[in-house]
Amino acid sequence: MINFFIFLIILFVNPQFSEQKTRVQDIKSHESVKIFDLKTFSSGPMGIGLVKSYHNESNKVCIYSTIQGQKKVEFNNKLTVCPDKFPE
Repeated sequence: MINFFIFLIILFVNPQFSEQKTRVQDIKSHESVKIFDLKTFSSGPMGIGLVKSYHNESNKVCIYSTIQGQKKVEFNNKLTVCPDKFPE
């Protein structure tokens, strides 16, 4: 009987078991976003400029490579064309 209680204590105290449960919950709660019309571009000098554009369900998304890193700009209109340079 004592062995059974020790087993239960180890089972509930061991963080490995609780981590796996939370990971499964996170995966189930994650919402996927559909991407349409994915386009990649060769950027300008030193790799700076428009890199990628796509449509998600409601917006046009433009990804730029800048000196500070990658920046993402979302436009409400799907028909918008991404400018070649990052809008400031």
